[in-house]
Amino acid sequence: MNHNYPSTSYIEAKKPKLNVGYLLIDLLIYLVAFIVVYYFHTSNFLLNDVFFSYFFPYIICSAIASLLTRKFSFDIDEKKRLTFRPFFYSFILMLGLLSAVSFFIKPIETSRFVVVGSLVISLILELIWVRFGIITKPIVDRKSRIIYSRKLFLMDSIVLLMVLITTFYFKLVKYLNSDIFYLLHACIFVSWFISFRLTHKFELNLKANYISYIWPYIKSYILIISLNIFVYFLLRLESAPVKILLQGLFLYSLWSSIVMSYVYFNRRPTLTDEIRTKIFKATAFIDFPANGELRGKIEAQDIPDVSTSINEKIKNVYLKSLPYLYDLINNRIDLRRFDTNTSVVIRSYDIYNVEVLQDKSIDLFINLHQLNDIRRINAYFIELNKKLRTGSIFIGKFEPLSCRHSRYLKNYPYLIAQFLYFFDFLWRRVTPKLPLLQKFYFGITRGRNRAISLAECLGRLYYCGFEVIDLFEPDYNVFFIARKVKEPSTDTNPSYGLFFKMKRIGKDGKEIFVYKMRTMHPYSEYVQKFVYDINQLEDGGKIKNDFRISYWGKFLRKVWIDELPMIINFLKGELKIIGVRPLSKHYFGLYPEDLKKLRGQVKPGLVPPFYYDLPKTFEDIIKSEREYLRQYFNNPIKTDLKYFYKSFYNIVFKNARSA
Repeated sequence: MNHNYPSTSYIEAKKPKLNVGYLLIDLLIYLVAFIVVYYFHTSNFLLNDVFFSYFFPYIICSAIASLLTRKFSFDIDEKKRLTFRPFFYSFILMLGLLSAVSFFIKPIETSRFVVVGSLVISLILELIWVRFGIITKPIVDRKSRIIYSRKLFLMDSIVLLMVLITTFYFKLVKYLNSDIFYLLHACIFVSWFISFRLTHKFELNLKANYISYIWPYIKSYILIISLNIFVYFLLRLESAPVKILLQGLFLYSLWSSIVMSYVYFNRRPTLTDEIRTKIFKATAFIDFPANGELRGKIEAQDIPDVSTSINEKIKNVYLKSLPYLYDLINNRIDLRRFDTNTSVVIRSYDIYNVEVLQDKSIDLFINLHQLNDIRRINAYFIELNKKLRTGSIFIGKFEPLSCRHSRYLKNYPYLIAQFLYFFDFLWRRVTPKLPLLQKFYFGITRGRNRAISLAECLGRLYYCGFEVIDLFEPDYNVFFIARKVKEPSTDTNPSYGLFFKMKRIGKDGKEIFVYKMRTMHPYSEYVQKFVYDINQLEDGGKIKNDFRISYWGKFLRKVWIDELPMIINFLKGELKIIGVRPLSKHYFGLYPEDLKKLRGQVKPGLVPPFYYDLPKTFEDIIKSEREYLRQYFNNPIKTDLKYFYKSFYNIVFKNARSA
């Protein structure tokens, strides 16, 4: 059964269109007002160069102000309430635009009387026409009582004062005791007050998207600059102090927008499963025991006899263009066992397509869309877990980092591919995990096309109650077959930060937390069983081809930086310098019983006997530790000194490494 649901559960409201007819009438009002004021100012009406030097900038600025403020973008048929604010905003913007033209282009010829008089008359005629000619119902200037955020008001005030101090007071020292100095600053504060009253910018609305949130601030910056340019035009100030004042206002606009953007992204819910890491907090790394290898064809469990199999529909419809994919899936699970009425095949990243399903009603769920586009991956998996019965199958795909890198190398020359992948990795992999930039990233990208490692995606599956049956990698994507085996984990703090702590077996069999620097991808602890089952152990007792270790993690292990936090355990008296390696409960369970008892009699060490004789296999490691413990019980100090010297020599001169 294929569910074709809409990608969203709501219909976006249409934005009102600009009424071109009203805009032309408004331009006519400005034109008439200009001609009347110009006539009274010059006492004649000559179409000379002076007239056109006023006329063309006037009409152009009025059109720009009307388009930017969208003051005629309303729908009367819907009886949408009209406010006067856009018209006052347009009036102030025109003052600034015309003053800028007059001040910077024709500072001597332009008449202040013509500019101000024509705009004031235009505004009055405009408001009368709008009030009685367009809307016959009462005009409401405020839709409701606006509640301002005092913190935002205070923060913006501080930014303005800091800019005034650092820019104005140090660069305008010669004007410090003049009346002009105080007048200009009074103008700045008055324009700042008018701007936030007109734009309502301190109304904290975290539910809005970022553009809707920051737009009132941008409008307020334009208003402040416009009003101040108008004052400079009226006072006929020198160009030098005006440039300094304008630099300060632009600097204020920049810093204010940065501060307000930080407030938005910091307070707004992230709507992502990325963990907000704390740099100096160590998260607990959970070990999962392996319980045997996964082999053979997996049949659906606890599913009754089917009436209509979905096998043919998957083969001939959903995967018709991907026959190799069908063969890979069918070779691993018996698709004939799944009924059409309890199966879902979709191509969507929207969690809504999962939420509409009935709980515990699905036996097979296939999503052919990349999981990299899902903003809240864990929430998606957990919601899907609710809809699946225990033992049901989930098939999906994603693009891991390795495939992403290979795709770049295929599509671009080597050096260009490495360059592009580096910046792609920084933006789509590193930025989502940085505490300060995390919300900023998800606010812009909505989590689309996120870079995810193989270990993290599989770990999230295990975290959310699934068991991975098989993986295959066609066309730069990894397809997985997973089975619901339990409810999602209740662990609220997966390993995500720079440091983590692992439960290890200490002296007398007591569990201790050993601190280390994280060298594995996030959620790696949940996929430990899977990695062990498919790869087993290599020489030295480590898991073979452990894809959970990141590239930078391999470097940290090579230079032993990841072991430095274990000094905390040494200072706490839980470890000594030379001693058997502190083992996980799973790994400890692989040891013979007699060796377990011997290990329990001594403290584990920072440097294990492994570096003394460099054993190759797991059996060699057992012999090595037996020999160390035998010598240690006979002469502890001499044994540790001997092992320390030889281990130091092997590590420094023979480049011995455990991983």
